[in-house]
Amino acid sequence: MNQNKQSLMKIFSLVLKERSKAESEFRIISPEMVKFFSRKELIEIITKIFNGTVPKEHNLVEMENEGLLKLIGDDLFIISYMTEKWSKEVLLLPLAPEHPIIPASVAAASAKIEAKKNETKKEEPKGEEKKD
Repeated sequence: MNQNKQSLMKIFSLVLKERSKAESEFRIISPEMVKFFSRKELIEIITKIFNGTVPKEHNLVEMENEGLLKLIGDDLFIISYMTEKWSKEVLLLPLAPEHPIIPASVAAASAKIEAKKNETKKEEPKGEEKKD
């Protein structure tokens, strides 16, 4: 995983953690997140927010990056954009080899318990025959 992606994931994690603590009263852009995005990406995020049709009053060509960020307005739009982008990248990866749902250590412990149960059953006396 490249350094930018890893750093962004950490920032996203912190943003989401803070959001989980309380309902946000304001739209917020985290300053540390901004340095990871080019002007082109900021415009792509804005275009996505407006479903492909940015209103004419927002002349993106003339806006500075700060204006673009104000137009984006919230970290969640950036997170949404990036997670969608990463999801498309994941589709290109091969599937992981199948692995058991139960970890090997748990399966081994269960097997030992089962073996002990079987040994205990074998050692138990079958009962004495009744004499008349």
